Amino acid sequence: MQGHEGWCGLCYTNRKGRTNASGHYGYRAPPRGQRSNHVVAITRRSGPNNAVVPTGGPGPDGILDQLLSLREFLTATEFADGTIRVVPTVLLYAEGGYWKGRIQDRAESAELWHTADTLSGWFIGLDTILGMGNGGWRATEPFNGKRRRK
Repeated sequence: MQGHEGWCGLCYTNRKGRTNASGHYGYRAPPRGQRSNHVVAITRRSGPNNAVVPTGGPGPDGILDQLLSLREFLTATEFADGTIRVVPTVLLYAEGGYWKGRIQDRAESAELWHTADTLSGWFIGLDTILGMGNGGWRATEPFNGKRRRK
């Protein structure tokens, strides 16, 4: 590659477009002209989008008014002893004519999967499971507030 005898790592990486080492194969001169050093400062939006979220959970919305065990499980932000509880997440999807979903209790590092024929049946079934205090809970990795990267 360009003036080098044998193999050169810098020529190779320039050729692949990974680097831009001067004096090696594939070197590209930096563009001449006005460069912008403008940096956008990230600020909080003012107005209704920056409102404080109440700690009591969402307000009445119809179906959860009738399913008290499920509503309490999804919206409770404190344990009975007063310690802060991380609210669970819900994943719901339709597949093969069934509603399938998972509730992940991040505070207890456990998840519960449930399947039903109808959407209302999915919610009612979960409310029944949570009300009886049993179900096929599976252990998950502890939640620390950060996404896991692979």
